[in-house]
Amino acid sequence: MRSKNLKEMNFKEYIQIYSRRNKIFWTGEIPWRIYKGVLMPLTLPHIELNFKREDIRNLLRITNKHLAIWTYDFDIEESDWWWLIKEKPYSLNNFKSKIRYKIRHGLRNCEARLLSAKEIADIGYSCYSEAMKRHTQTNPMDEKTFKERMPLYDEDKYYEIWGVFYKKRLVGYGIHKIIDDVVIQEDAIFDPNYFKFHSSHTLIHTITDFYLNEKGMKYITTGMRSISHETGFQDFLIENFQYRKAYCKLGLECSNAMKIAMNLINFLNPVWKNLLLPTKLKHKLNVLYKLNKINRNFY
Repeated sequence: MRSKNLKEMNFKEYIQIYSRRNKIFWTGEIPWRIYKGVLMPLTLPHIELNFKREDIRNLLRITNKHLAIWTYDFDIEESDWWWLIKEKPYSLNNFKSKIRYKIRHGLRNCEARLLSAKEIADIGYSCYSEAMKRHTQTNPMDEKTFKERMPLYDEDKYYEIWGVFYKKRLVGYGIHKIIDDVVIQEDAIFDPNYFKFHSSHTLIHTITDFYLNEKGMKYITTGMRSISHETGFQDFLIENFQYRKAYCKLGLECSNAMKIAMNLINFLNPVWKNLLLPTKLKHKLNVLYKLNKINRNFY
């Protein structure tokens, strides 16, 4: 477990550390990364971005990528795009009795605490393997790869990992990135065999209370709206811990080839949905269709 002042990791330091193992591309003072083949800014969602679309088009040409997305007008009244966040106040007194019971039941049965990534590598694969059985669209790591990749989080001091234990068994963990006064939950893994002990309630309550009440962070986020795969985790956080959707707008820029592809996808919808296409291809087409549809709502 690392002991540090969380607020010492400012955005500039984060970028310096991130760039050691990852390629960063710049438009003026805005850093961008490639994530799953898509250009995305590394900035926090509440930071307004100032750039010209031509800069993004040039970046797409330089990187030989076809799609860039970003967030703007963060925390507006309502829209089809959002980041899920939790801000203060956070108190059990604000919850319904049913939720308070689940959290307290979890705290009686389980314990959540900070761990090093090395500890997760040593004892976490069984938990990870059980969790991945529920994610049919994800290709899980084998144990060797898991043990090789997990310790890398210890090399980047902006990460903190929390584990939740039932007795002495690791039954869940969460990976969190700390930048300035914002906490980004990158992953949450739970062994579903221990849900009856409310292990997930224990972990989420502990980290939310710690970062918001004890450390005074601005907000915790689990990221932007997910359309690439269905997940009930955001709904779980909304219903049980009063997380909320911070509505915003989706910015999107495409290469010329992608524009042609998107026009075809829109023109042929819903015909292509009924074709006998490979599952992965149909999934990608559906993601592109939804992104384009959401983006058009802001014009």
